[in-house]
Amino acid sequence: MAVPLYRYFAQQQVNAYTNTIIGFELLLKKYQDDSWQPPRDFNQISAHIIAGQLLLTTEKLATKATSVSVNLTVDQLHRKEIRSALQTAQKRLRPTRLIVELVEAAAIKPVSLPALITMIRSFTDQGINFSLDDVGTGENLWPQIAPLLDHVQELKYALQNNHEHLTDPQARKKVLFWHDLAEKHHLRFILEGVETPEDIALADQLALDLRQGYYYGKPELIRLTPDDPQQNPPVR
Repeated sequence: MAVPLYRYFAQQQVNAYTNTIIGFELLLKKYQDDSWQPPRDFNQISAHIIAGQLLLTTEKLATKATSVSVNLTVDQLHRKEIRSALQTAQKRLRPTRLIVELVEAAAIKPVSLPALITMIRSFTDQGINFSLDDVGTGENLWPQIAPLLDHVQELKYALQNNHEHLTDPQARKKVLFWHDLAEKHHLRFILEGVETPEDIALADQLALDLRQGYYYGKPELIRLTPDDPQQNPPVR
């Protein structure tokens, strides 16, 4: 049986006011059935694969942005090989900042809130930042995440999760709630899922400078070998 092929794809994050790339989010995909696909269960990917791909990929991005974000579950953060890879990647990336985006996934071993905070601090003490992704959905609701706000450095609101656009007053209300919360706690706030000119115009009006989405660029395959399979054709 052939060894499954995994690669990271990188999507740029921009400061729309200065028209600069501020970072890249890394999205791990698996090549199967002649196409690149997101993994069905992040927790089933071996620590060895994640650690190896992370180190090889961050080497290629080290000089291209001020931050590189990687999606990981709490269970993955408990794995020694991944923890070591994160520490090594941050050393190689400096002064670029490594950011861990916590992915929601059913935990194999549930972690208490105090234990989660202790784990986060063990990384932030080494210069690695943490981001709460998909705020406002799943388990990342207010006030459940309130105890984490003093221990993370970034909040992300993803319009695409509920097929939202800023033309919807309710979507704008939710985005501004999380943006204001981020400002109150001195956190970076990124609006994700920006896709249309209308989203751009309204984000400008709302003073939302940091953005990510198809409007600015789709995830691009980070090739590690010349024979890596071609990226899938764009699908909307």
